[in-house]
Amino acid sequence: VTCLPKRYLQLTHHLFVLSTFSLHRSLL
Repeated sequence: VTCLPKRYLQLTHHLFVLSTFSLHRSLL
């Protein structure tokens, strides 16, 4: 059960970075 949250957190972080990057690009 320790492996799953780590993977999930990594994926969430990746999505967050991607969306943030998209937002910044959209503003500029």
